[in-house]
Amino acid sequence: MSDFDNLMTQIEEEAAARGPEGLAELNNLRARFQLARELRAARQEAGLTQQRLAEETGIGQAEISKIENGDANATIETLARLGATLQIDLHYLRRGDHEPLAV
Repeated sequence: MSDFDNLMTQIEEEAAARGPEGLAELNNLRARFQLARELRAARQEAGLTQQRLAEETGIGQAEISKIENGDANATIETLARLGATLQIDLHYLRRGDHEPLAV
């Protein structure tokens, strides 16, 4: 098992020990990083730099960098602008028991 796998196991165990609140927090963290990976991959597949995406969306390059690194709490409006420019569906925005949000 790699160091990363060990770390993830430890984080999952700690979240489970905290109960439903800890598990919800872990799921939110996973969703944020999944979103970050999907946005970065879509931008790269489109052949855009962060700067070019910033120019096309009106969102600052620094903010795009933070979103792609999972360090920003992007608004639905920001995500919608990125999604529209990158021509991706915001299917990963979910509520409750996997009910899609209306965006």
